[in-house]
Amino acid sequence: MELPDYWLSRPAGEPGAEVRGAFDRIWDAAVASGDCPMVEVDPSLRWQFLCHLADARGAVLHGSGRPGIEVFEPRQAIDLREFGNRKAVYAAGDGIWAMFFAIVDRDRIPSVTNACIRLADAAGNVSPPRYVFSISRSALPLRPWRSGTVYVLSGETFELQPPLRLGEFEVRIPQLASP
Repeated sequence: MELPDYWLSRPAGEPGAEVRGAFDRIWDAAVASGDCPMVEVDPSLRWQFLCHLADARGAVLHGSGRPGIEVFEPRQAIDLREFGNRKAVYAAGDGIWAMFFAIVDRDRIPSVTNACIRLADAAGNVSPPRYVFSISRSALPLRPWRSGTVYVLSGETFELQPPLRLGEFEVRIPQLASP
């Protein structure tokens, strides 16, 4: 299926086996510490690291402009779809999407449009992720970006948004919610 050109592809440059192995070692060491450590990754590899955690390790990611969150509490969201319009803690199953939530200052720029999808055909072939990230033109002079943190949460209480149908395709949205 051909999507409109405003749907962005994940950047090229999937990491090789050696880099993925390094990501796994970094993550395994962080988990083994038993704390909630801050994991630092080379800035040029951050999106790849987060995507690896989500894709290969099934990580649940929450992007926020608030560093040091110790307790995640459900909040009422405002969304067009029922799944995303309830009181819950929300997370993404995609590293780039989580990064967007970490760096866009939604406290100052509340009106943003965003999406992440994968399309699955009847044969079970699943497309790479595609993204839409949008803020209004009037928000740009306000410098809508901030420093952010992506938290890796336990997925035990999270449920994945059910897929939608679009013609012959299943639209998979990696949004998760935990009441």
